[in-house]
Amino acid sequence: MIDFYTTDEAVILAGGKSRRLGSPKALIEIHGRPLLSKIAAKLLAAGIPKIFLSTNEPEAYREFELECVEDEFKGKGPLAGIHAALKRTESYTLFFISCDLPNITIDAIEIMLKAADSEPKKVVYASTPKKSHHLFGIINRSVLTELTEALENDKLSVQDFFESTASRAVRFDDEDLFLNINTREDLEKLQP
Repeated sequence: MIDFYTTDEAVILAGGKSRRLGSPKALIEIHGRPLLSKIAAKLLAAGIPKIFLSTNEPEAYREFELECVEDEFKGKGPLAGIHAALKRTESYTLFFISCDLPNITIDAIEIMLKAADSEPKKVVYASTPKKSHHLFGIINRSVLTELTEALENDKLSVQDFFESTASRAVRFDDEDLFLNINTREDLEKLQP
């Protein structure tokens, strides 16, 4: 039996290089506010009071007063960020979200929380009719040993890791909910 109880800790994954965008995604302003602030506010409103920020450049985010966690496995992608945050959590589970989801809603976060409680798995993540969204979900701390082994062996695919453990996808019908910002063109689509 997987213990879920209450998910009261989250990590915002902001460790990417943002090469195509040219600047850190989490700091991009959307409608006058940094994307990181918007996502943190939604997590808080959904009832998650403790928020970590996964970044290897904590000095760039000092103003946000979030506890930054640096990767133990440097340069190994989002699994390394989830790993670092899991090592810091006190909860049974950790909500994880990519920093580049400007359309995500409080309702979507709450749906994931309810889904994880109703049918616990080691990993619960989102999917839409067109694709899976592996960087929006909930992970149980029981995966820490196998996650460490995957990183030690350079098995860095989030999808492969999730498929190798007890996981399930929670279906959302709205593709736009998971629009992520990778380029300036993506950003322009969001401007009023």
